[in-house]
Amino acid sequence: MTMLRSASPKNALDRLQRMAGDSDCCQVMWERATNPTSSRLGISADDAHTYVLQTVQRLTERDYVECAQLGNSWFDVYACYRDDYGWYVKMGENDDGLLVISHHEPERGKLITVAGAVVEASRPAAPKNGGTVDD
Repeated sequence: MTMLRSASPKNALDRLQRMAGDSDCCQVMWERATNPTSSRLGISADDAHTYVLQTVQRLTERDYVECAQLGNSWFDVYACYRDDYGWYVKMGENDDGLLVISHHEPERGKLITVAGAVVEASRPAAPKNGGTVDD
C-alpha cells in the first residue's frame, strides 16, 4: 500500500456519498469497518453497516487526510468525529460502486485533516471554566 499526502482526494466525495445512499452499489468491509464499528459502539453488524454509510454521507472535503494506493486503485482517507468518537475512514470506488475499506478509531495517534483539524480516538473533553483542553 502506498500512502500519499495529497491536497485533494482522488475520488469525488459527492459521488461516493450518493452511492452510500444506494445499498445496491456499496460494499463495507467486515474486518476493518463493520466489525470494529459494531464492537466499538456495541451495536449489531447491520446497524454498524448503516452507521458506516451514514458517516460517509456526513463527511466534508475538510475531513480529507490523504490517499492510499492499493493495487491499481486509489482510496481516500478521511477523519472525523461522530458521537464523540474519532473515526478513520478509508474509501474509494471499485467496479461495483462505493467500497469502504476502513471505519475504525485512529490507530496511529492523531490524524490531521486538510483543514487542520486533529482527530483522535475520542473527542477531547471540553475545557472547564474557560481553560484550554491541556489545562
